[in-house]
Amino acid sequence: MNGNDVNIIITYYGQTDHLVNQLKFFNNLSGELKRHINLTFVNDGYYDSNLFEDILISFSEELSIDGYKVTNDVGFNSHG
Repeated sequence: MNGNDVNIIITYYGQTDHLVNQLKFFNNLSGELKRHINLTFVNDGYYDSNLFEDILISFSEELSIDGYKVTNDVGFNSHG
């Protein structure tokens, strides 16, 4: 990481289609851009039998990815 890098943090709560689409979007960027983008995905307590981790691993060769999993679903993003 250097002074020209961009860090992008995205939350995840079971929307596997959106996660894959986001990863495909970043993966399709030019090599020059990809070298300066660091992605962090946070699973906000959703249990999906490690699908979140498996998807991130499948893109980890092409992208700079970190993944974090919140182990207690406290309903942070719930409305009402």
